[in-house]
Amino acid sequence: MANPHRILNVIDLQINGKPITHKEISSLALGGFERVSENSASGVFFKQSLRPFKIAFTVPIGEDTKIGDFEEMDNITLVLTADTGQSYAVSNAWVENADEISSGNLSVSISGNPAIEVK
Repeated sequence: MANPHRILNVIDLQINGKPITHKEISSLALGGFERVSENSASGVFFKQSLRPFKIAFTVPIGEDTKIGDFEEMDNITLVLTADTGQSYAVSNAWVENADEISSGNLSVSISGNPAIEVK
């Protein structure tokens, strides 16, 4: 059962159905539409553009996770579940970066289509 007193924290992360052990999620943007105001002779209106999904997290490097595991990933299906009970899916995602190592952890950044809530 979801904890009603928690703020969204990702507790489960899967890439192509495989659970990923992660230490910290440093940023998460679910994506969607962005609206920007525009002025014209006939009044004010907005332009709408699509913002991508983005997530950045760290993964401990060990026997089960190797540095090269993430480098060339593309066409990823990513599913994340939060401690609030909400789940989101991202299709056709790709790894942007997976090359910085600090304290035995690999920093990974993934982008893709906007996340869709899974019920």
